[in-house]
Amino acid sequence: MKVSALGAAIDAIGFAISDIETAIENYKEDTGNFVESYDDMLNEMGEREIKVGGVVLTCSQAELLKEYDPTAYRCGLVDYIDSIDIEDDPNYKKYAEPLQDRIEELRDILDQLREIEEGVEDEL
Repeated sequence: MKVSALGAAIDAIGFAISDIETAIENYKEDTGNFVESYDDMLNEMGEREIKVGGVVLTCSQAELLKEYDPTAYRCGLVDYIDSIDIEDDPNYKKYAEPLQDRIEELRDILDQLREIEEGVEDEL
């Protein structure tokens, strides 16, 4: 492959890597990606009974927190997200694997450039 073609390939891979990294950052910042698993964690504590005006209401922990203390719910959600090892999230892997593939392609191209450079130096 010619040096100019390798340069164009590097640029294309660089743009692809940048796009994937942006998608990863957006994924991490979208708390909606983690609401269901956070609610499941809260609900593992069981249902809660609340007495309101002589009426007993039963609701899940997640519902209770969302409805009656939304600030605590959001703070807990953020703490929950911060505690997650994002690399174990199956949805995250759809970004991480292509990123690793592009990085490997970039390494291969850089190796080809080094070989070309060494060949030119040998000729001099």
